[in-house]
Amino acid sequence: MSATRTDLLAVIWDFDGTLADTRQKNLNVTREIYTRITSRHPDEVPGLASVEAYTALTRRTTNWRTLYMEEFGLTTEETDHAGRLWSGFQEADPTPVALYQGVREVITALADTPQGIVSQNGRRTITRTLAGEKLEGCFQTIIGYEEVPSEKQKPSPEGLLACIDVLTQRTRGHVLYIGDHETDARCGQNGNEVLLARGLGIHVRVIGAAYGAGDPADWVTPVAHTARHARDILGIVARYAEASAG
Repeated sequence: MSATRTDLLAVIWDFDGTLADTRQKNLNVTREIYTRITSRHPDEVPGLASVEAYTALTRRTTNWRTLYMEEFGLTTEETDHAGRLWSGFQEADPTPVALYQGVREVITALADTPQGIVSQNGRRTITRTLAGEKLEGCFQTIIGYEEVPSEKQKPSPEGLLACIDVLTQRTRGHVLYIGDHETDARCGQNGNEVLLARGLGIHVRVIGAAYGAGDPADWVTPVAHTARHARDILGIVARYAEASAG
């Protein structure tokens, strides 16, 4: 399917829970970091006892800094230290990470459309996963947590806007942002407010990824579209092609 069109400027993905199922790996790494910083056993934290508990914990927190400070009781300095440890621990952890069913098909079908990633995971972790899947060449830019100041992590639109700046050469059109967490929906909403204030005709439309652990039906912040399966994204993209043709 050709994705070259006048209306759709770019497709931007979240990584964890959207492109790849990283729950077990992220849990393992978080347990290791918690132990390193606190010298306490991670089982003392109910949310670190299982993948299911960890998933529920991350669902109710806004971002990784909120998770570490409000749920684990870390100080600002300890949370900063945890951020610096993340990439190294991710690289050392051998837990395999798999793409969600249908994601590869969507990425390759949109090869003619600028694609990027905006994530709170580390850029090196994301790049390594994509390289293992032979997909790294499909993305023009990857914005990880290291590229965004700590106080401007999602739901702040800082990373999303930086990605849009790289991917788009025009000032009118739509950007589709795919995410599995309500924080992603809020990030898209906040991004639209900034774009409007800048006088640009670029509109972010959030696709809620419901094929992993998230369900946009549970969110307060609305999304423009919901993908129950990754392949649903292609149908959503096609609507923008039809709108442009009309």
